[in-house]
Amino acid sequence: MAALRPLGVTALLAAAVPAGICGFAWAGDAARILPSGGEALVHDALADDDAAVLRLRYVVDGLGAGYGNDAEAVLADMAWLCARDAPARLAELAPDWSEVVITLMAEPVPFGETRPDVVQMFDAFTVEDGACSWSGA
Repeated sequence: MAALRPLGVTALLAAAVPAGICGFAWAGDAARILPSGGEALVHDALADDDAAVLRLRYVVDGLGAGYGNDAEAVLADMAWLCARDAPARLAELAPDWSEVVITLMAEPVPFGETRPDVVQMFDAFTVEDGACSWSGA
């Protein structure tokens, strides 16, 4: 498994995680009101040093229970979260990187843990000149 390091440490999240992987919340307001009208709570930010990828993870109330059925709305929310949070985090902590993975989850799940009972959605973005663009096809 890739070597991950926590970013923007303010508080250790109380969760059992695999060896070498830690999740930390970052400073600032934790709630994000999404374009869809939902709310995303900041969970953690992880740096995947091996792949040069920043992982920003959020808990979204109602994910999988109505919200999440509209793929376009979910992608728009993820793109908005990337634009809102990723450029500043990359500039501050990993200025040579450009890859970001946004994760939405119905409840907190330790990174790398499989939880079939918890809806999780992921997508990749590239940050160039301070702007996020979807890496999908």
